[in-house]
Amino acid sequence: MLIYIAILITGIIALRNIPIEKIPEASYPRISVATRWWGASPENVEFYVTSVIESELAQIKDVRDINSYSHDGYSSITVEFSPKTKMDFAYMRVNEVLYQLEDKLPEDVDYPQIIPYMPQEYEEEEFLSAGIYSGTLNKLELAGLVEDKIKPAITNINGVSGVKLVGIVEKEVKISFDNKLLKSLGLTVIKDILPILRNYREIYSLGELIRGNQNYTLILKTGLSTIEEMKKLTILTSDGRKFYLSDLARIEWDISEQKQSLFRLNGNNVIQLQVFREPGTNVLSLSNKVKAELERLFATPELSLLQYQLLTDNSRNVKEDLIHLFYRIIFTVLIIFLVLLFFFHKWRPAIIVLATIFFEVLITLNVLYFTKQTLNYFTLCGFALAFGLLVDNAIVVYENIHKYLRDKFDYFTAVKTAIKEVKWAIIAATITTVCVFIPFIYLQKEIQVLLIPFAITVGIALLSSIVVSLTFIPLCLKAFYIEEGREWGELPSRKGKERFSTYGKVLSFFLQHRTIPLMVALGVFSYALYIFISDVDKGKFFQFDFPDYVAIYVYPPANAKLETVDEIVKTFEDIIKEAPQNKLKYFQSTITPRWANIKIYFPKEVLKTAYPYVLREKLVVQSKYYAGIEVRVWGLGPLFYGGGGIFYRHFDLAGYNYLKLCDIAENFAMMIEKNPRVTNVKIGSSWGRQIRQLNIEIKQDIISQFGVSPIEVLQQLYSLLNKNRVGKITTYEDEFNIRLQPSEEINLKQLENLILNFYGKNLKLKEIADIQLIKGPYRIVRKNQEYQTQVEYEYRGPYRMFEEFENTVLNYTHLPEGYHFIEEKEELAGFSKFIENTKQVIFILALTILLVYIILAMLFESYLQPFVIMLTLPLAFVGVSFTFSLFDLTFDSSAFIGTILLCGIVVNNAIIMVNRINQLRENSNNLNQSIITGAKERLRPILITSITTIFGLMPFILYTPETGGGDIWNILAYATVGGLTTATFFTLFIIPVFYNFFERIKDL
Repeated sequence: MLIYIAILITGIIALRNIPIEKIPEASYPRISVATRWWGASPENVEFYVTSVIESELAQIKDVRDINSYSHDGYSSITVEFSPKTKMDFAYMRVNEVLYQLEDKLPEDVDYPQIIPYMPQEYEEEEFLSAGIYSGTLNKLELAGLVEDKIKPAITNINGVSGVKLVGIVEKEVKISFDNKLLKSLGLTVIKDILPILRNYREIYSLGELIRGNQNYTLILKTGLSTIEEMKKLTILTSDGRKFYLSDLARIEWDISEQKQSLFRLNGNNVIQLQVFREPGTNVLSLSNKVKAELERLFATPELSLLQYQLLTDNSRNVKEDLIHLFYRIIFTVLIIFLVLLFFFHKWRPAIIVLATIFFEVLITLNVLYFTKQTLNYFTLCGFALAFGLLVDNAIVVYENIHKYLRDKFDYFTAVKTAIKEVKWAIIAATITTVCVFIPFIYLQKEIQVLLIPFAITVGIALLSSIVVSLTFIPLCLKAFYIEEGREWGELPSRKGKERFSTYGKVLSFFLQHRTIPLMVALGVFSYALYIFISDVDKGKFFQFDFPDYVAIYVYPPANAKLETVDEIVKTFEDIIKEAPQNKLKYFQSTITPRWANIKIYFPKEVLKTAYPYVLREKLVVQSKYYAGIEVRVWGLGPLFYGGGGIFYRHFDLAGYNYLKLCDIAENFAMMIEKNPRVTNVKIGSSWGRQIRQLNIEIKQDIISQFGVSPIEVLQQLYSLLNKNRVGKITTYEDEFNIRLQPSEEINLKQLENLILNFYGKNLKLKEIADIQLIKGPYRIVRKNQEYQTQVEYEYRGPYRMFEEFENTVLNYTHLPEGYHFIEEKEELAGFSKFIENTKQVIFILALTILLVYIILAMLFESYLQPFVIMLTLPLAFVGVSFTFSLFDLTFDSSAFIGTILLCGIVVNNAIIMVNRINQLRENSNNLNQSIITGAKERLRPILITSITTIFGLMPFILYTPETGGGDIWNILAYATVGGLTTATFFTLFIIPVFYNFFERIKDL
């Protein structure tokens, strides 16, 4: 008993200290490398950044796959490692490669960032965010206070992994040159001024200085002390004249154009503070720390002009999940207690059996704590779902001990005899249930990391139930029931005896007429299979419910300005602002030149009304007005696509040479365009989005006549046209970027007539170069070292004709060697993924059945008897099929997991029954009598364990939270309850018949 007191104390300590989070933390064997090159086209990003980095990353050990995307001004490379790779070392190696590549990348490329990979389906947003605003400060003043005062204070909180600011503006120094003055002085920006500016962002090593017995490393820092010093930088002309930089250009503070983004709360400009947490930290306590620090900061005089509003707080979701689970657990425990009380007729044995759950949970908490696991939604659901299973072993042990005590055995003999009879049966039954989780290691990594904590929790709890049932039940019986003269329990009542007798008569009839029950079982299973195939809807894998907010995503054409995107967003905001104040909680908008989104949150009471759906439909109607712009409206229902690019179909082509692949795609586009039903053909675009760019091709033969080299042309164009971010310069008082600005904006016609001067000769740009406005790819994709491109088109006609057209094109178009169509098209990707996941689950189901069979074969030392027990699996499927058909449920991934779990549960009753029949047969030659007696003796524990498990899962069916996203456990519970119900019935009446049938075959 002292051991259980120790378990109680350590379990409570573990519960108080174990971290609580929303979903399990995971380390995926993938990382992403993101690189910015402002203003560069996708082709330049690919050839000068992506391909350079990708070729070096491919040389790293254990790299299994590399995929890359090159956008305008942005490169993204995803590196996948072997599953057993230690990701800490992988991060280190990737960082070393990137450091060595710094000199090989263009000068104005930002240093690449390493980003941990998280699948989009399971990626958690910031765990807490707040909107910060001020009615009196300008953007730069507000940004300065947030960056200097708030961000460092929140970052320093123990448990915070990082803080991100959205809607922040960065200050930079804008240098606008007087081009006419530069030309008159014979100066160019690229040759004479840019090197000087860049020198002031460098740190130089001058070697070592030896002084006595010590060596000193000499470092020369060329930083500026103030911005005024920049204005006084000396520029020399070719004839030796000196000028200050301020003489040649206007130097002023400005807001960075390159990194500018907007964030609005209820239509007002604010800065969003996003707080991210470290893995393994307690969400609830960390949230309280962050909110307390925000209260302290905004109470200080320095931040008195600022205000903030909490936008998201995942601790609230965690609290809601915990409350929902708490209600379910209380409901489950109450139901189990009532079931036990109904069968035992006394409250003491019911409490004793119920108490085993408490200690099994405490043992599991201890193991989770010492193995550095966390409590999350999946582990907590594992506890709740396992409650009905955890009492099974205790019920079997209690019933068997009680039977011998009732037969007037002394305590020690009763315990010894009873445990000897059932110990191997309950061990086998428990292990068969636990082993169904072993195949989970073959699930996809993204799914595996979520279900493994669930499996670990249930597995540990079930294994601990073996020890607890074999020790705690005898201890409690001895402590509470050993009293002189006390009855050990009431004998079955007259009605109880009649039920046992009736069950024995029915079983005897079935054994004498085996064909009838066997044919009935076969017929019922066949009908259930027919119902499942024809009637039950097959759903998707791990698809969570629609979010309880409305979101609008806007993807403008490439090269769009921030102001253009902002105007589009404001049209949606105007519609949202028309909503009555009590109908909205708040809405937030994030705007960048590449994308924008608006999220609208509603009060809980409004979510139950029709208003959110009415507002959503208004936004859907608005989204249809933007041709050529991709607009998505999401939430409270299926995803809606609006705008012009969504009607395109596409063929995907792949090959190893990008330029040749583009030529092949162009020829292919010309071929399909001949079909009169094919229109709007585009090459290399993404949902109709293409980059507009000017190609300036210098005429070598003409400039050579004037003795001019291409680099001289480049220098003058760079000086006249370039908006160039020199880079970050650190002064002794600040850190900022420098951007070179041309003196005026010019249009295409002015560009063609731009005057360049070479050795006193004035030439127009159009005279020495061909200028052509072209559309380039929105992005360049490379997967598995192959370039990929798309040929998009719109097909006008019936779907059947479109399908025939696509099949004909794919079957009869022959591409050159080394180039091919990508078989899996994007619009079929979801179906293909469903097929892939179906095959995976079927494999896991087959492996689970094999493992259960092996364990049973080892226990019974037989090949036939395990087969008899395994026949409960198809009989359990009858209940699953009928349940999903009757309640019109979708058989999705949760149902698959429930079916796999059933494989370990439904065999338990058959194990207990067959084990007892085998024991009786050792002392009897009458096969039928042994079967009837063994089945009758196990009738009561089978009914109790099955009903407690079934009713223990009822809270997951009857009580479903109204908010918080999809509840995958609801469907899992339906599958388990339906299967276990029919499996219990067939175990009692059909398994004895199968046992009789196979034993007679064995004796032939």
